[in-house]
Amino acid sequence: MTAKRIARLLSWAALIVCVISLTAVIYRVRTFEAVTGTGSVGIGFYYFMALPFGFPIATVLVSRGTRMGPMWICAGGMFACAIAGLFSVGRFLIPTALLLFAAATANCAAVRSRWWTLTFPVWFAVGLFTVPVLFLAASICQRLSGQAVVFPGETREFDSPASITTVAPFEIVGSWFFVAAVVALTAVYLAVFFWRRIAGRKVLAAAAVVGVLLAGATITSLTINRGRRQLSRGNASGCESSGARTRCWSQ
Repeated sequence: MTAKRIARLLSWAALIVCVISLTAVIYRVRTFEAVTGTGSVGIGFYYFMALPFGFPIATVLVSRGTRMGPMWICAGGMFACAIAGLFSVGRFLIPTALLLFAAATANCAAVRSRWWTLTFPVWFAVGLFTVPVLFLAASICQRLSGQAVVFPGETREFDSPASITTVAPFEIVGSWFFVAAVVALTAVYLAVFFWRRIAGRKVLAAAAVVGVLLAGATITSLTINRGRRQLSRGNASGCESSGARTRCWSQ
């Protein structure tokens, strides 16, 4: 059995396991609501359930191709969902994440150029930090629609809103790390492009490659440091009411 076929089988296995896991999660939540008499968990919960369901589907679709990057993005995204799930629904998403990781690993054996397999950590990081970017995009859309959303480092006042949402620091930190991963990946591909484009002039090609890699490393380092500074600020937030006005802040 070829490595490509193994990768496809693992992708299908991950999709099947994901369906079973998400069904178990929804059943558990529904049972908890029935026992405790609490209300609905809200539409946001089902939006989150759609996210881990999408990564195995995408993996099955891209497993027919010859590129390894998309599969590693899906594996990284599923790991992010599994990590987020540990703080909410439990360990149900971990088996799917491991299967997608195995599928991406098997797919590396089918890549023609072995040098490209060395970039898999960056592809994985892009997928891993895609989830915080999606959460941040959802928060921005909520803010634009007029909902009470407070971002880190911000203080706002509201006229007795029905609910107030504070943007989690991991959304900001993860978005900075996502930018760092994309910049690093772009630098690698640009370096390869320039090396092949002006391969006849070795000195010029080497200078272009070094320049691109240095620029990419500098920007990546700056964005990582920005994310680390945001992470060190903590997660302090609160609200206080004064008459009909509610003042909320987030560190």
